[in-house]
Amino acid sequence: MCIGAMPTKLKRRSARCSVSDEPDGSMSRTSRGLILGAGLLIAALGGAAVSRFVSPSPRSSEQRQGRPIVQIVRQQPGLPDLGELIDRLCPSVAIIVPHDLQVDGTASTAPAAAASAVSADGWLITVSDLPQGRLDALFGDGRRLELSELRNDPVSGLAIAKAEDAVTSPLLLNDQAFPHVGQFGFALSSPAGSGCRAEPSMIGSDFLADGGAPVGYVRVIPPPATAGAGIPLLDTDGRMMGIETANPVGALIPAPIVSVIVDELIRNRLSSSTSFGFRAINFAEPFSSRLGDVRSGAGVALVQQDSPAFRAGLRAGDIVTTVNDVPVSSASELSRVLDATSSKAVLTLQRRSKQLKLSIDRISSAKRL
Repeated sequence: MCIGAMPTKLKRRSARCSVSDEPDGSMSRTSRGLILGAGLLIAALGGAAVSRFVSPSPRSSEQRQGRPIVQIVRQQPGLPDLGELIDRLCPSVAIIVPHDLQVDGTASTAPAAAASAVSADGWLITVSDLPQGRLDALFGDGRRLELSELRNDPVSGLAIAKAEDAVTSPLLLNDQAFPHVGQFGFALSSPAGSGCRAEPSMIGSDFLADGGAPVGYVRVIPPPATAGAGIPLLDTDGRMMGIETANPVGALIPAPIVSVIVDELIRNRLSSSTSFGFRAINFAEPFSSRLGDVRSGAGVALVQQDSPAFRAGLRAGDIVTTVNDVPVSSASELSRVLDATSSKAVLTLQRRSKQLKLSIDRISSAKRL
């Protein structure tokens, strides 16, 4: 730094000194200005970039406003459409009326019974309480066929009838398990013999939940408005869950029992247990576990009213373990042992946690007829 007067010799040096000092101070201020300016420029450019990134441009906003909003809504599952299924099954249901009854398309007031085809060769499942004389079957598709033969099951009150030249597809029996509480279905009938009527129902209880009964039934709620024994209840796959019975009202004989009855009636050979007034099947899980800790035996499914079995106290759900001290492990084995029994059978049975012995007389052939 140069201060005060300087000799001549030192003037050049002083000049150099003053020249060198001024640029240093000037450059320092310039550098600071440049740095500050650069910082402001960077800040401005960065803010513009952020603003452009966050806020849509007028063009893009206009484009979005002009673009239609498309909302894709997946259809939620609801009640199934059973129209095609009912159209397919309707020709398999019928009413049975007197041969000389003229039907004008309205519900018949004459004695009639519901029926449905259960075999491809024309056998119909119906009830044994049918009108007397010649009978016809009026199918849901309008066909009218005369019945040629009737076969009755005295224990269940069901019967089969043969409709000659029937070409209907039979209804399939869901004979693998009892219908369970909460299962939905629909009753299918043809009350006027022309077209079909379908009524939704749900299995509300069974004979065990209701406290026991002579009949191993399941109860539907609400009961079909077109109430009548012989009307089938079908599941949503079109398989028969059971057949409506007259007593108790709104009850069904489950398909596993109906299947046994139909098979025996078509073969025209009833089980030996029917001659004592009851029917037996092999109850399957999960229903069998509700009957108690029984590892083998034949389950009582139906007991005929006022029969020797009924008067002896036999009830649906009892498990027969021996007949005249001969062990039985299944319904078919029970039938074989009873077939060899002449007049009286002493049954050992399990009823929940109790073991009982009942003596039951055989019904004579004359009384059965």
